[in-house]
Amino acid sequence: MRSLILGASLGLTLFSPAQEPGQEGTSPKQALTQFQRDHAGDWVVQWHAATGTPSAIYGQGIPLDGWRENTLEAARGFA
Repeated sequence: MRSLILGASLGLTLFSPAQEPGQEGTSPKQALTQFQRDHAGDWVVQWHAATGTPSAIYGQGIPLDGWRENTLEAARGFA
């Protein structure tokens, strides 16, 4: 069991997306402020107490290029 957890953790580490260039030193609050500037509207943010980062952001949504149908399969393709 221990090796399974270790293997899963390693796999997640290897496939985690890297930060975009220029984001080094950006605090979560600064990133949220930029997100709100880029995507106008009312956004509700739930903060993760242990990490000080947003754990969920709810709002009106963001337009997706190429979105053609409102189905679960289409949403999974964008996820």
